[in-house]
Amino acid sequence: MTQPDGNEDQSFEESLHFEGIPINEKFRQHKIKVVEEVLNAIIIAFFTTFVFSLSVVGIEDSKIVAYAMIGLVLLFATIVLSALWISYWRWKKTMIVFKETEMTVFRDTVFKKEIRIAYTKIASTNVNRGVINRLTNTSKLLININSNVNSYSPELTLTFGVKMTDRIRANLSQKMYNNNILPEDEDNMPSIVTISTKDVVLHSFLSQPTTSALFGITMFFIGFYEIFVNSGDFGAGMIAIFFALITYVIPVVGMIFHYFNYKIYRVGDTIYLSHGFIRTYYKSFKVTKINAVRLRSPLIPRLIGKYMLDAEVVGLAIGGNNDSNNLVPLLCPMKNKETIDRVMMAIVPEFIHDVEMKHQPKNAAKPIFIRATLWSLMFATIAVALYDLMTKIVVDNSMIFEQIALVTIVISVLAIIGFFMNGILSLRIVKYGRNKELFTFIVGAVDRKITTMSYDKVQISNVEGGPFSRPFGLAKCNISLLSSVGSQDIHSGYFDVEDLEAISEEVVARVKDGRYSYSKYL
Repeated sequence: MTQPDGNEDQSFEESLHFEGIPINEKFRQHKIKVVEEVLNAIIIAFFTTFVFSLSVVGIEDSKIVAYAMIGLVLLFATIVLSALWISYWRWKKTMIVFKETEMTVFRDTVFKKEIRIAYTKIASTNVNRGVINRLTNTSKLLININSNVNSYSPELTLTFGVKMTDRIRANLSQKMYNNNILPEDEDNMPSIVTISTKDVVLHSFLSQPTTSALFGITMFFIGFYEIFVNSGDFGAGMIAIFFALITYVIPVVGMIFHYFNYKIYRVGDTIYLSHGFIRTYYKSFKVTKINAVRLRSPLIPRLIGKYMLDAEVVGLAIGGNNDSNNLVPLLCPMKNKETIDRVMMAIVPEFIHDVEMKHQPKNAAKPIFIRATLWSLMFATIAVALYDLMTKIVVDNSMIFEQIALVTIVISVLAIIGFFMNGILSLRIVKYGRNKELFTFIVGAVDRKITTMSYDKVQISNVEGGPFSRPFGLAKCNISLLSSVGSQDIHSGYFDVEDLEAISEEVVARVKDGRYSYSKYL
């Protein structure tokens, strides 16, 4: 029985003289796992003691202050040492075993825990390498299964040396995908599409939602104006700059680091993705795990003919830090339509289909503009009430309240115009089309989304007709797909009820006549 003590790369590689990993032998994770947990504990301990230290600020009795400082030091040490002992104990008592048909993680502590995962149930295996991992030549192996519970976090996150991680991932790849592509070959595999650093930067700037981009840019100019033009109002200017940073600048910078050195290729029915600057990512998943392919384009990039392609994938959680906006795997960063079509043909030809797309019927204008009118009345009522309140307030600096009232009126007028413009554009843009294998929704008057889905991956097709649409025989359709990563709302515009109900009818028909088989998607 082999039980590496943290230096598993050497013992593992020396004992290995064949492809694959030793069956039924036990392995521990790398000791850096303990270090990472202790570092997290140190951060928690620091902020905890800092908060408590604020309670002694202003106390003049030196003895009380001295005792308080000693107590804080003891608290800090207790948290850190407890984390060290618990982390080491958990690491020592946690064993990983790779069997013939499944892998097992067993933890023999006070609260015993055993996780067993059949290889056939694994949806994807991904590798993340943060700063600590790169300094210590280790990797995090993220294992995801076909489960909605784990769509946003992997079922297992295991830390090993780089060589062992690559060996495990290669072995799992062979069992899951039936191919012999080893991780060490990935650097030599050509990408389907060439993505330069310039492309990544352009994608990061242009892919932000239009509302976030406009708000962030507006806040930046307001901050610049307040600081350098408007009598040096530094406080107000810095607040505006802060909003610009958190809504636009930080997401852009984070995306540049996230998608740096982007590469994608396909081998057989498996798609491989790699990218990342500080934290590197290696992802792989079967084409059969894809629920939907989405072509997206916010307003500004669409005006210059740029689009991006992403996918909804069953059970794919990429893990790491600051990934809340990057959960959905990106199949192609911002490129022209010809390049996007070429990538789709090479990566996901299964989602290319010819179908006649239908606009919303003429009756759709009625519920659309009824809703726009109601929203406009609500905004107008709030704006008038707030304006009346602000103009009645009498204080020394009443000019501020007058400005607030004026800004409220301007925002409300712009919102009302936006409601009706959105309605006019949606009648021209929103479409729906289907055939016997796939169906597509096109939505978005400002930020366009073209989503193509497979009937076999539909969990729920919810056709809803409200009080403004039902009298005209119209409804909207909300689609829930087989457990996948991503918070994208998949919905249609207003269409005839019969046309939308045909989606669920086709789903049921495929099950009844045998065209759907769950084994195809394992």
